[in-house]
Amino acid sequence: MSNGKISVIVPVYNVERYISRAMDSLIKQTFGNIEILVVNDCSLDGSMEIVKKYGQQDNRIQIINHDVNKGLGEARNTGIKAASGEYLFFLDSDDWIEERTLETLYQTAIKEKADIVECGSRLVFEDGSSQNFLSNSIRVKDKFDAISLISEHKIGFMAWDKLYETDLIKKNSFYFPPILHEDINFAIQCVYYASKIVVIPDHLYNYFQRQESISNTNINPKHLGSYFTVINNANKFFEEINLYEKSPHSVQKLQKSLSNWLLEKLLRFYSSEGNNEDKNKQLMDAMYVHFGSSSFFVQSMLSLLLENIIYQNSLGSRSGIKRKLSSLLKRLGT
Repeated sequence: MSNGKISVIVPVYNVERYISRAMDSLIKQTFGNIEILVVNDCSLDGSMEIVKKYGQQDNRIQIINHDVNKGLGEARNTGIKAASGEYLFFLDSDDWIEERTLETLYQTAIKEKADIVECGSRLVFEDGSSQNFLSNSIRVKDKFDAISLISEHKIGFMAWDKLYETDLIKKNSFYFPPILHEDINFAIQCVYYASKIVVIPDHLYNYFQRQESISNTNINPKHLGSYFTVINNANKFFEEINLYEKSPHSVQKLQKSLSNWLLEKLLRFYSSEGNNEDKNKQLMDAMYVHFGSSSFFVQSMLSLLLENIIYQNSLGSRSGIKRKLSSLLKRLGT
């Protein structure tokens, strides 16, 4: 596939307050050879009526409708399968990009002959304040170096700040798992198999942090399984590519990064309202379901997690967590 086109995938679900900003940012791109694939994930508000009006004015917009709500990951997968462009770009429907974003990413991909080009991003709050992320300038060809860089957050875990060569994704059948934080496993696979990755310091992607997301710090116990599935998926992938033997240092760095990520989720889980004994049981049930079989990666992950919890002052009084995690580690033979 070599047509110089970029397929932009925009999943939509109940974003009528924000979708116009996202669509405007795409229509105004200085790079014109794009197709805009809007995937309607059974939105219940007026989002799609807004999109349809844009579609009447711009024939680059295509609407794909789901019969049932499938979630963000599956909506992205639908877009991937429908894409006809040489490159792929993901835009979440409450975010927006700068006018030169696609042109800059495309020109960099062509010049550098890169499979993936990542730009800096900007976290924007409802009060208009913002914070910049990723101001690196990186060129990497070695896949083990790439894994280390993603562990160090010098290459992002997110799907939405990157331009991908479509063949990299389609030929390797890289799709998003139907879980929360689906970006992580997708990013790890893409980064490993890319022949060249370039990160540019330009802050071209605007990630909008909704107020309800900031204030809603509680973690639903049902989501615990998704967090552990992310780790299990990473473990299975590394076993498939034999990364433990090829680059144990890369695995170790990723373990530390993921354990810190999981610890942050557990801190939020235990800081929410509710009985800690109930939370202990919910946590242990979820962990045992996902980590019931011993593996080097899982044992090391849990060891790092336990070490972090023990030395976190904020958890010093929560002996129940430490006891339960210690018990699980013993069952796993660590």
